[in-house]
Amino acid sequence: MNDSPTTLPWRFARSAVSLGLMLPLGLPLGLPVSATPVSPRGYHSPGYYSGMSPLQVDLVSLTDRLGYRVKHSLAARGIDWEPIKERFKARAKALRTDAQLVDACLELLAEVGDSQAKITGLTEPILAILASSNAKTNGRPGLRLLSVKQRWYVLRADREALAAGVCAGWEVETVDGLPVSDWMKAAGLPLAPGCLRHPSGQAHRIGFRDRKRRKKVVRLNWRASEDLAEISGPVVALPGIQPSGEGLAYGSPFDGIGYVQISKLTERTPSALKRSLLGIENDTGLVLDLRGCVGAAENVEALLQCFDCGENGAPGAGSMDPATFQGQIVVIVDADTRGTAELLAGELKERRRAYLIGPAGTHGSVGSLESFTVRSGKFSVRYLAEPRGTHLNEGRGVEGIGIEPHVTVPYTRQLAAAGIDPCIQRARKRLGSRLPRKHVTYAPGR
Repeated sequence: MNDSPTTLPWRFARSAVSLGLMLPLGLPLGLPVSATPVSPRGYHSPGYYSGMSPLQVDLVSLTDRLGYRVKHSLAARGIDWEPIKERFKARAKALRTDAQLVDACLELLAEVGDSQAKITGLTEPILAILASSNAKTNGRPGLRLLSVKQRWYVLRADREALAAGVCAGWEVETVDGLPVSDWMKAAGLPLAPGCLRHPSGQAHRIGFRDRKRRKKVVRLNWRASEDLAEISGPVVALPGIQPSGEGLAYGSPFDGIGYVQISKLTERTPSALKRSLLGIENDTGLVLDLRGCVGAAENVEALLQCFDCGENGAPGAGSMDPATFQGQIVVIVDADTRGTAELLAGELKERRRAYLIGPAGTHGSVGSLESFTVRSGKFSVRYLAEPRGTHLNEGRGVEGIGIEPHVTVPYTRQLAAAGIDPCIQRARKRLGSRLPRKHVTYAPGR
């Protein structure tokens, strides 16, 4: 799913966060609304929205639609949609501008907690509003964090943080003079082992303690970016890795072991993946890194064919294709592995093609993409609706459950400070011998 100039993307943390989108007030109401209303279940219902303003109709209809179409996902995660619905219906009564409508709709999407949700198909009046508003999206300061017993440590430093001398293993003590946990609570952010997130364009003073317990204060700017490198993949940079298409990188950093990292799955990923696998065709083992991988590519089978994956460990339909990988595979997942990446990991695991490891199970957010156009036609909303992968996990599905690795490999401050990625370390060790037959029964077909 591509982010075009007419698409406003929003990626979510494991828990929903507020948007932080700054939009001006007092703007014109924009386009007229259709006279035909839609009921909570998506069927036309005369009079359902009678007495509401066009802006109210847009927000209320979206609220009703989401509550009905993502009810399985909401129920699986224990989210009660009724109070959320009532809150946004009350908010709809106060809408006066298109800017307020877009802001409210994005905050509503955040309540769903769907990493694939976004506003698309923006009309020119809405685009003009956003262009004139200097809207702020969430940014990151180049820090990937590890939480250990309510204390926070740097798992990986990138970009400005790396340039400022911040190192893995440092403890994060304060942000703008507040203890880091208090600052995150005040900012309305979930305390999750990942990246500090905050509206971009702001600078903050972050207090660290280095490995010798000396205090360090570094001023870092939050910068918005679509680059997922800071929250996905290895916690220690690997040598010889090169990009191959959108959201994909590969290489042979270790003797006889190839490496493929996918940070974003799109419909173009299978072809890019095949090109990458041809580049490591002489390797007998493969590390497939899906940590932090997002995206909603629909054709999971096309991805599985790249790994010669049939049923119950049997070779797949593409076993004679030289671009398919037929060696042993270790897949790395984490709590930020979402959407189609979860289905890929789950199929590789349950078809006994690959061995899964990681610091945690996957996020548990899968489904098919659906689009809903608000009644005014000003924009559309794409979101994950009906859950997919319902046959996985012994029929319990993936939604709200995720895919658990065969073995959990936790991060530690000590390994991070030593420049060691424990998942890569464990994967290399596993690929040095035959993978456990209890979990992987695959044998190549050629």
